[in-house]
Amino acid sequence: MESADAEHVNAGEADISEGETGDSLYDEREDRGDNHRASQMTLDWDILLEIMSVVVSRSCYETTTPDLSRLSRTCRTLYEVGVPLLLGCDMHVGFQDSDSFQDMASLASFIHRHRHRAHLVRRLTIFGFPDKWEATLGTERNFDDVADQFGRALERCVQLEMLWIESYYDQAFCHAAVAKAITSLRCLQEIRFNSVGPRGMHVVQNMRSPVTSASIKFQYDAEYGHRDPSIILHGFAESLTNITIRYARSIASGYDRQPGGVTRYPKVRSITFEETCSFDVNSFDFAAAFPNLRELIWHNDYDAYLDDAEETRACYLHDIQTGYVHRHASWETLDTLILSNIDRLYSLALTCQVDLWGGASLTGDETQLARFWAILGDILPSRLEVEVAVGLITQERQLFPVLAMTHLEMRIILPNATYTDVNQVLNGVAHKLQSLASSLTHLCLVVDYSPRTNINDRTLASLRSLSIVPHAIQMFNLAPHLRHVFFKISHAPEPGLMWSLGLPGAEDASQNSVDDPLEDIDVVAESMAFTRESPYTYSFHVSG
Repeated sequence: MESADAEHVNAGEADISEGETGDSLYDEREDRGDNHRASQMTLDWDILLEIMSVVVSRSCYETTTPDLSRLSRTCRTLYEVGVPLLLGCDMHVGFQDSDSFQDMASLASFIHRHRHRAHLVRRLTIFGFPDKWEATLGTERNFDDVADQFGRALERCVQLEMLWIESYYDQAFCHAAVAKAITSLRCLQEIRFNSVGPRGMHVVQNMRSPVTSASIKFQYDAEYGHRDPSIILHGFAESLTNITIRYARSIASGYDRQPGGVTRYPKVRSITFEETCSFDVNSFDFAAAFPNLRELIWHNDYDAYLDDAEETRACYLHDIQTGYVHRHASWETLDTLILSNIDRLYSLALTCQVDLWGGASLTGDETQLARFWAILGDILPSRLEVEVAVGLITQERQLFPVLAMTHLEMRIILPNATYTDVNQVLNGVAHKLQSLASSLTHLCLVVDYSPRTNINDRTLASLRSLSIVPHAIQMFNLAPHLRHVFFKISHAPEPGLMWSLGLPGAEDASQNSVDDPLEDIDVVAESMAFTRESPYTYSFHVSG
């Protein structure tokens, strides 16, 4: 078979056609030994076939497992059974260092020779769609002919459920046959398209598959159209549940140009933005387009200083106060909000309660700290993950307003050049937590420093001589409902320690009084994410 039965079904690595199965039991050179070998076989065929079904589960998820491919090449019978199993795995074109042009030709050739098997292809990844000039350099193959053949082959994969295209500068969508094939597919549930330009946007807008998960990465340096997921993904409005967008320029914008008004995505539960700049967003329109959103993740929002943040927030609040929009024009609640840009979140003036706010970062700026307090009042998070500059810890003013917060993960970054007394920092943390003491049940405290430069020698000595237990006792005595404390401190004698005190719901859970050293629990890196776990079990188990 050509292209389909290589490890992780890498198109182009294997070249086996029916009747030509490498070291087959049916090889003409070995016909005379077939009966002898068959008489020595100790496994029945049904057992071998069952083994293949087990092997396929591993071959589909491990990119370096050629077991199923090799087993399929043993003989014609296993070949007939193995090929459908392989086609149901992830198929890769241009996998790792292979030639994507040759892979395209190989896969197209196989599909055309075995058209009855095209419907078995479920998941296809195209890595590095070839450049037209580079692909044909040193070959006699015509790129347009190969692209036409590949497009027709792709069009026959009518049961394809996942399509992942990694290309450059819109190349994958430039050829008419490939673009036509993509828009013809009707069973796609997941798409992942990289470097989408004008042609790619046109293709996406003309797709009609019931896509539930879409990841679109626009070209970074191109100025074209509206890089707005709510506009280009409208064909999937009734089916989408998860959206990931990179280099978007807006969200829920330009609705006055939509014939039917606001395009709503009623099933979308999660949206992830990656690397946004000069981003346009209207808080009310955003919520109207995605009314049932539960998770908003926003990485690398480069609009670090929004000059109009104060004015934008004031306009939203005015519209709510005057009744122009209902107070709950925003979402009612969000399960997860990951956003480090304090100015951005402040300007959105969200009116919904958030279970977990992660990614917050405080540098010590007075304006930023005031906006941080305003945001906490807006969203009233039950769980908070925040990075804090050490200067804010040593100041007298409170870091948090009085809140009914139960889970806190605080990361403190020590300055590299100047000396910092770590004991003083940890005492300062206890002081900062007083406003949360009545509600806090879980505390994770991380003390680290920037790896880009060497840490101050005196600070390093302070870390190496640090005793964590007294600070843990201090935390438990501070907060009467505190049940779990986790310390992770770089270069400390015991860099990662966790303690658990009492059980939620126990009779003595209303009051902590700790005088003796606490029981040490083995800790692994996964404990860093404990603020995200919900609900908590009584036996808070951390495996070593």
